[in-house]
Amino acid sequence: MPSEIRLTPTSYIVLGLIEFAGESTPYDLKQMVGEGLGQVWSIHHAQLYSEPERLAKAGFLHERREPGGRRRRYYKITKAGSEALSAWLVEPTTELTKARVPSMLKLVLGSDPKQLGAAQLPARQARLDEYEERLANLDPSAPRILRLLTELGIEQQQEMVRYWTKLAGGERPRQSPGTAKSNQISLTPNSYFVLHLVKSLGEATPYQLKRVAAVWDFWTMPHAQLYSEPERLAKAGFLRERREPGGRRRRYYKITRVGAKALRKWLAEPEFSADELRDLAVVKLLFGADPKRLAEVQLPIHRERLAEYEILLESLGGDESSGPRAALEAGIAHERIFAGFWQRLIEDEG
Repeated sequence: MPSEIRLTPTSYIVLGLIEFAGESTPYDLKQMVGEGLGQVWSIHHAQLYSEPERLAKAGFLHERREPGGRRRRYYKITKAGSEALSAWLVEPTTELTKARVPSMLKLVLGSDPKQLGAAQLPARQARLDEYEERLANLDPSAPRILRLLTELGIEQQQEMVRYWTKLAGGERPRQSPGTAKSNQISLTPNSYFVLHLVKSLGEATPYQLKRVAAVWDFWTMPHAQLYSEPERLAKAGFLRERREPGGRRRRYYKITRVGAKALRKWLAEPEFSADELRDLAVVKLLFGADPKRLAEVQLPIHRERLAEYEILLESLGGDESSGPRAALEAGIAHERIFAGFWQRLIEDEG
């Protein structure tokens, strides 16, 4: 009987990949994620080694070790694992795409749209070419869902190529300057996100940062980091910390001159980093969930978000080329594509 452990989306993805491919090593899982699944659900490679071991200890996978040599671990799904996966696939999900898009983050925070567009175009075109090649080489006997999802990827990248071309306006890309280092610590996109939030609020507690960060649809950040990152930045001189003298002794943070300078410098650099996307509904489709049932849940949610974005865009006014406006236009394009995709699935399955 399997142990009582919490199964996360990553758990189900590992179960789904092993059920699909048969007995697999963690390296095999890493290859499968790199060949396609990683484009709709980003997973840290370390999890593809630790999660199978955790699932095996709980009885959802069976582990076999090589008797000699590198003593690789091979995993095979158990009856309990198959039952858990089947139960999860039957449940429709109300989750929308969770994204970490460095280019959009910079755009909203004030980077030069033309320079960002020039940096993004080659990568977007390469991703489009990759999808088109995949569609051309798709086996005629491949599941229909796989073809539909590949076509969805092409539609998304075509829209992004048009979008960044419009912003670029002929600017030639420069080489990426890499991750900034200052005061002996590395500054990550999360660092700059925190610096911007603190700057925009004037002075803020981690709890206030958590509430504001919750409304950012294209940059997700674990809540724990909204407590640990300000402290790290304060120790390095990018933020100033103030503690309440009594009561709960809350920490308040304010950006320093060094922090503001680092933020301005980062915003002036072009962005070459890849997007990190997590779309649970698309993952379920790939693993065999009922397309119509999923679509009937997803379609109204995407339409609702599309309407929200369109209202926000209408309320912005001002400069047609501003960062927030440009990012909203990208969000609107994304929601229109996905609303159309789920609508087609309902019609096809009807």
